Amino acid sequence: MSSNITKMSYADDSIKNPLEGENGLKYFFVICLALLSVFGTFGNLLVIGTVCVMPVLRTTNNYFIINLSVADFMVTTISMPSNVLGALFGPQFYTTHSTACWITGTFCAMGCISSCWNIAMISANRYILICRYDLYDKVYTKANTVVLCLAVWLIIYLVDMPTHAGWTDTRFSNNFFVCTFNHLHIYTYFYAGVGISIPLGVIFLCYLGIYLKVHRSSLVRRIILNDGQVNAAARKTSLHPPELLLPKPDRRQKILTMSRIFRAKRASNKMFRANVRVARALFRVFLIFLIMWTPMTVVLLLRLGTRIHVAWYLLALLLAHGNSCLNCVIYALALDHFREGYWRVLQFLRSKLLTSTSLNTINSQQPLELLETPLTPSRGDAINFPILLQSVDL
Repeated sequence: MSSNITKMSYADDSIKNPLEGENGLKYFFVICLALLSVFGTFGNLLVIGTVCVMPVLRTTNNYFIINLSVADFMVTTISMPSNVLGALFGPQFYTTHSTACWITGTFCAMGCISSCWNIAMISANRYILICRYDLYDKVYTKANTVVLCLAVWLIIYLVDMPTHAGWTDTRFSNNFFVCTFNHLHIYTYFYAGVGISIPLGVIFLCYLGIYLKVHRSSLVRRIILNDGQVNAAARKTSLHPPELLLPKPDRRQKILTMSRIFRAKRASNKMFRANVRVARALFRVFLIFLIMWTPMTVVLLLRLGTRIHVAWYLLALLLAHGNSCLNCVIYALALDHFREGYWRVLQFLRSKLLTSTSLNTINSQQPLELLETPLTPSRGDAINFPILLQSVDL
């Protein structure tokens, strides 16, 4: 393991720590990253807790949302603190802790692409649910969905495996203040191609298919653009159907059949609209991911090194890592069930906190109240006098 760690040889350059003498910039970066780490950790745990608490959210398609939250949780709890340590102490910390450098480099490289692959899995799930609904129950059984979630982690580990196999090495980056793979190596293009380009292609094709499905379907156009007229026409047809000329028993059966078909279509249309609404929210997740990770990708692929100021590296890093803190906010703004679930989880935590605080207060006040109890009980309390004597420390 240690043979793949190059000490004091930096991935981007071999100059001194660029934050030396830039105390204002350094502490601004550290404070921002620390706040993002705390907020992102809490937000991702809140998403996981909400899916577990809300029965309506415990579905196979939300397994991928949990998987994405786990990936973001790994970024907020491992990558961000590692960047803080690197910014504060420079390469000296990781030089003296080579095992920590190796572990950090592995998790950081995996965490950076795990979100992209999980979003690709989510987009494929949405595509099959909306465009190929007849296959959805066959493909996304509980067992298959768990296997697909685990497959994401296997893929990203295989992408990172060359750093352990000797193709490239793990070293401290003076521009990103963390141990990572050698950005000057040809492996960077493999990492960007398999870890980023392939899932981005899957995401683009899936959402393009959803877009074409929504805009080409006459049924969807009637639901979204002219829902009121469709319902009015259906009600009018149900009041004056041609089947009124049929005999009474046949007429009643025909009307009941039409009523059931109409209710089933309305339920199907409502479900379809809900699925499209969720797909739109998850598309926002992808769009924000693309916007916030683009600067980091450009910096990596262009190998700008010291040709740009370190502040641009800090900005790219804050944007990329900050993406792991925003998904919980997007869910709250766009999806009603997540808002309700957040409220339930927060109320539960509040009640637990208040209960714990009240118990601590009672336990701290109980000895004082006991000593302040009069030693001469009233007539009605005389039977408790031996117990009181036993409980008072004379």
